[in-house]
Amino acid sequence: MTATTESKVRSALAQMRLDAGYQLVVSDSPDLVENTAAQELRSFLAAAGLSLEIIPESKSHMNRRVFLGRTSNLAHLRRADVGKELDLGSLSSSDDGYRIKQLGTDIVVAGANPRGTLYAVYALEDYLNEGARHPLDLRKVPYYQKRASGLGYYHNRYANLLDDERLEEKIAYLSRLGINQWTSLDGFVEFTLNKLVQSDVFPFQTPPDEAFQKNIRRISSLCSKYGIDYYLFLWEPILPKLAGDIDEYPREALGAVNKPYANPEDGFDRTLCINSVIVQDHYRNLMKKLVREFPEVKGVFFYNMDSGAWICTPELCDRCITACQDSPPDEFNPWESQALLVSLLAEAAHAVRPTFDFRFWGAHFHGKRFEKLVQAVMCDSFYSNWNASDHDIMIPDCAVLAPEFQLVGELAEKRSIPLFAYFELNNLECVPRSLPFPFHVCNSLKKFKHWGVRNLLEVSGPIADHNSINALVMKEFQWNPDQDPEAFLKDLATRQFGEAAGRLMYQAWEELKKAMDVWNDMPNNPLSGSQFALTIGTAEGIPRAILPDIAEKYFSFIDVL
Repeated sequence: MTATTESKVRSALAQMRLDAGYQLVVSDSPDLVENTAAQELRSFLAAAGLSLEIIPESKSHMNRRVFLGRTSNLAHLRRADVGKELDLGSLSSSDDGYRIKQLGTDIVVAGANPRGTLYAVYALEDYLNEGARHPLDLRKVPYYQKRASGLGYYHNRYANLLDDERLEEKIAYLSRLGINQWTSLDGFVEFTLNKLVQSDVFPFQTPPDEAFQKNIRRISSLCSKYGIDYYLFLWEPILPKLAGDIDEYPREALGAVNKPYANPEDGFDRTLCINSVIVQDHYRNLMKKLVREFPEVKGVFFYNMDSGAWICTPELCDRCITACQDSPPDEFNPWESQALLVSLLAEAAHAVRPTFDFRFWGAHFHGKRFEKLVQAVMCDSFYSNWNASDHDIMIPDCAVLAPEFQLVGELAEKRSIPLFAYFELNNLECVPRSLPFPFHVCNSLKKFKHWGVRNLLEVSGPIADHNSINALVMKEFQWNPDQDPEAFLKDLATRQFGEAAGRLMYQAWEELKKAMDVWNDMPNNPLSGSQFALTIGTAEGIPRAILPDIAEKYFSFIDVL
């Protein structure tokens, strides 16, 4: 807290008459996140010179109190008169809404759920930091219910949080951004089950690294503390050579695949056959162990194509040619085997923990194959992009929802499970860190709301070290996508950079908007997908040289799309 901010906070506290005569009152049985919220508020006030004691409600007998917690967890907040004032009764436990209000001499910092309580504390801190410019009465409910991020930074293997010494500080920052779910990607490290737990069926596989397991437990525990649900990005089935000596596996466990991205001269590769009984037992065993041994991991985001995880090509496997009657014999990823694997893993997880959240992204399946796959697969959440492709950083004005996206949305509604729109609001491998494109962040979130989307996931996510402009815009527009972008961004530019520099920065953002709007009439454009034609940074590699053939390269990429 700077001297200027501390002065504003002290002035605000005096204006509210909030002094050492108050108690910070919590429930007799506070949730873990409510404890975090109470400790955070206490530390914030202490930095401004105000020390408040945290008291359980049953032991509080003063008439000057700061009530902090869920409306359902504090007797005082359940009183009819107080409940009417707070107006949170219409919210469900899945809403992260909050209300902060001064009621007589009492101050109420209430959340519809534990996470909402923590968000209320952050909002109260912002209110005090700004000098209490209006009477204390704040009510806010985020439009997007699940605001998920992935912090593997995709193709940047040097930027991950698995062994970061400042891990808690960065997770706390993500919480302040309103991120309530984190899917972990460790740079280039594949999250395969054998890297997390040891197989009892194939005990010869390389055992998990204990330090890696410890880091996963540390991350999931800290995420729980700050109200963030922690997920693992999971690839299966792995190529046997990635887990040990291929000669150790029984013949009935192995199949083969013609990988579509390999050089033809490389031939086929061996993989674990999903239609093998012993392999199915192996994966049931691993999945159950994962759920038991990592109790604070909320679930997994499953994706099995790329990165050493491949399903048998039917014509190369006697078991799969029999099991995959509908898929072409040369199909590298038959939908029947995919549906079997996802359903098998989900059922194994639910046998140990019924609330375990198994999420599925049916990427690279389209048309009838996609329809048959998602109809057959059993999972707890779906992912899809608006164009049934990979993640994008803009939605053009000519965008039309793909039939696959509409289908999976209908299925999700029918099954009463979430659908996540897969998108990027911050950084990708070929966008340099903190490149601001805030107008398109606003625009995309408005369009997703127009399409009825309520849950979002981005793979790369904000880089906590940078406190980037995109992240700050994402935070506000995920809660309220209907606000005026121009008014908000002009105010943000002034607050972040000052009056004079803020005007110039806003103009720079407008220029970036114009640059990206060049592609507004192309649904599939060089900003679409995870391998951009417009390599404008060095996170993925060296930018393309501006040589006479550069236009031909770009147009060939567009032709492919």
